[in-house]
Amino acid sequence: MFRAFGVVETPDYDQYLEFLESRCFPSSRDKMKLILKDLDLPFYDPMMIIEKTEGRMAEDDFWIRIER
Repeated sequence: MFRAFGVVETPDYDQYLEFLESRCFPSSRDKMKLILKDLDLPFYDPMMIIEKTEGRMAEDDFWIRIER
């Protein structure tokens, strides 16, 4: 079974942020501002990106649903 934090049972906040960023395109990506514009986002924020993309990546079948 795959788990977001591997064997870590109680991830800290930094590990949580690192996980969120791992499910987004890199902040250093070429033409990042065009991607943000397509997503209708004002700036790079992993949580906002995941809310729009559900954390979907081209190389896997995992996704994240944000429930509020």
